[in-house]
Amino acid sequence: MQEQTFQFQAPTKHLLRLVIDSLYTNKEIFLRELISNASDALDCLRFEALVNPVEFNRSLASLITQSL
Repeated sequence: MQEQTFQFQAPTKHLLRLVIDSLYTNKEIFLRELISNASDALDCLRFEALVNPVEFNRSLASLITQSL
């Protein structure tokens, strides 16, 4: 039996609309949660950069390289 791999593609606009409509009753609540989660993630990154700057810079460089 041969394994098949399928790739999922969806426009971001449609995907966000689906998430908003299915999980949140109000668009403003979704945006507030999204901003709050992004803020928390940035706080974690800032903390990691202060506590372990060498490892943080390596991880950041690797992430940038992967996205190119």
